[in-house]
Amino acid sequence: MKNQKRQKIIVALAVWVLIVAIVALERPDYFYDNIASKYTYEHVMEDYLIDVGPLVLNPPTKEAMVRSIDVSTSEIDQYRYRYGSKEEQIADITFQYEEAINEANQNGNEARKVQLTEERDKKLQDIKKNFEDDEHVKKKITKEKVKVVESYLAQIEEQRTELINNFPYISYSLKDVDTGKVKQSGDVEAKAIKKYNFNQETQMLVASTYARNAEWVFQDGDYTWPMLTESKKGEASNQTHYYKGVLLIDENKFKASNYYNTYRQVLMKHYVFLAFVASGVISLLILLLMKARLREVYERVTFFHQTKLDVHLALILASGFGFMISISRMSNLLLLEQGSALIPWLLIVIATTTLLVASVNSLIYRAELKGNFFELMKESYLRQMLVACYDIVLNRSLFLQTTLLLSCSFIGGMAATTILNGGGGMFIFFLCFIVGFSGFFLFLARMGYLSRIVKDTEDLAAGKLNRPIAIKGRSVFAKHAQNLNELREGVRDSMNEQAKSERLKTELITNVSHDLRTPLTSIITYTELLKNDNLTPEERRSYVEVLDKKSERLKILIEDLFEVSKMASGNMELHKQRVDLMELVTQVVGEHEEELAESNLELRMTMPQAPIYAYVDGQKMWRLIDNLMINVRKYALAHTRVYVTLEENEQGQAELAIKNIAKYEIGGNVDELFERFKRADKSRHTEGSGLGLAIAQSIVDMHGGKMNIAVDGDLFKVTVNIEKVR
Repeated sequence: MKNQKRQKIIVALAVWVLIVAIVALERPDYFYDNIASKYTYEHVMEDYLIDVGPLVLNPPTKEAMVRSIDVSTSEIDQYRYRYGSKEEQIADITFQYEEAINEANQNGNEARKVQLTEERDKKLQDIKKNFEDDEHVKKKITKEKVKVVESYLAQIEEQRTELINNFPYISYSLKDVDTGKVKQSGDVEAKAIKKYNFNQETQMLVASTYARNAEWVFQDGDYTWPMLTESKKGEASNQTHYYKGVLLIDENKFKASNYYNTYRQVLMKHYVFLAFVASGVISLLILLLMKARLREVYERVTFFHQTKLDVHLALILASGFGFMISISRMSNLLLLEQGSALIPWLLIVIATTTLLVASVNSLIYRAELKGNFFELMKESYLRQMLVACYDIVLNRSLFLQTTLLLSCSFIGGMAATTILNGGGGMFIFFLCFIVGFSGFFLFLARMGYLSRIVKDTEDLAAGKLNRPIAIKGRSVFAKHAQNLNELREGVRDSMNEQAKSERLKTELITNVSHDLRTPLTSIITYTELLKNDNLTPEERRSYVEVLDKKSERLKILIEDLFEVSKMASGNMELHKQRVDLMELVTQVVGEHEEELAESNLELRMTMPQAPIYAYVDGQKMWRLIDNLMINVRKYALAHTRVYVTLEENEQGQAELAIKNIAKYEIGGNVDELFERFKRADKSRHTEGSGLGLAIAQSIVDMHGGKMNIAVDGDLFKVTVNIEKVR
């Protein structure tokens, strides 16, 4: 509880120090003593010194301005053709009076008719004279320019009265250096708040004849006005006068004016500002005495932890922007304006400061939890948008079609908007119709096809594999439909493989049970017979031989099963070396020659002229060839030939081929012969584990080779391909 109270005090002091620092940096001028005079009379004195010349000290006279009036040839032409050519002006005047004269004539108002006719003739005569007499036009233009002069002088008089009323506290005594004339106003000996001395050694008061807005007054019209430079007689109309003397702000008059209250308010705010800054310094000293650490300035606010990064950053920017605006507004209220709204703005400053500090701290804390700032970017809406943009361009065809469709819709919409606003014409109408209708038709076609694909995909997910998805055209949707059809075929094949696997698994369990139970039953039976004490030695010896034979068969079956399991799991190690396959095949087949002869099988061997070497495990390859020869001896038809061939095939591999005529009919899928406990003798009358070909296949796979079985009627052929080496 005590730590929480300390933390709240530190937060309040830190926020106040920050506010004071920002305000002090914004308004450093309020540290100076002359701030009151600067914001009341000094900042307007520059304008006063500029305006006092043309308005008070040496204003222009009407006589001088009129003398400077001149009329140029271009102005005469401009005046003549102001309303068109001579013929056009005559026609316009004639037309204007014609209707009125006819109306007066019809009404029998002869006096009105005469009056209108005289006016028309007078104007027509004046128009003709304008185009015939230059002096006549000059007089008219001169009268217009005189009116502009009179208007300017009236403005000067108004501005002079306003200047005197706005600065009643200014007194001066100034002497024109050129003419020696002295201009004086007020008491220059009075007590002054501010005094300006003008002399030739330091600075002279420069006063022009025309005010700053005179150029705009004289140029605003149909004519040019050379009076700001020199007159037609060579007189310099806009003369510059230099004054020396003194100009001061009378303290007594200033205190009696309305500006003095403003002066005192600004002066008071100057002292308030100094007290404000002092409070910030005191708060900083308290923080130093409390030995406050940065992490104590604020509490971690978990509210921000659930927001996306870009939203969090936007909140920081918004709070920072609000903080700067509220600080600026508060400083202006504190220093220049009324203080009635100061408290609300101060509360806004505190709120935005707290929000800014808390959100920044939360961002730092979140970055620390994630490890770095870039990890936080993965949680932003911007990244999601970029990922979405990347996903859009993954399929360029879909991206281009979508862009084209949106472009057509945009063009059609713009054209339709143009037509509704009353523009464009028939071309825009046809453009709107063709582009918009084409885009709409394309959209309907694509969406209809996509809807069909979605429906067929739902059927596919429900297990309905009997109907493929229709492929229409060459669009991205057609490609997607083709991919779904391939997926459908893959699912169908997978289901067939799964059904086959389940069937083979059942057969495996049945075959393993049968092959294990047969010798085991014999062992149990003869073991029971051996327990009879009345057996003769010859009977006991025959029973033991049967037990030995059945035990050996059971041992071989279990060892084969264990070995093929190790091969399938990849736990079998190979000890490869360079082996002469011709020598290896010759040795293995040679060991089976007598057995083949006993089975009335005639062996035919074809070996290459040169040795064929391969990098293999010799023992495993021996087992491979031995299993194949055992398979031949068991299942080959008596009184037939067995062919064993070793050669180099077209791919440069060592190829071993063994062919024989089967004694049993081989039907169904020959690939199943590679499965464990699968026999060509479906009645299982022959001895064996049914693992011979499965072990052979595993050995070939471990060497990266390939083993194939081909059946053509009763012809059974096994081919083994192994990469050879030099």
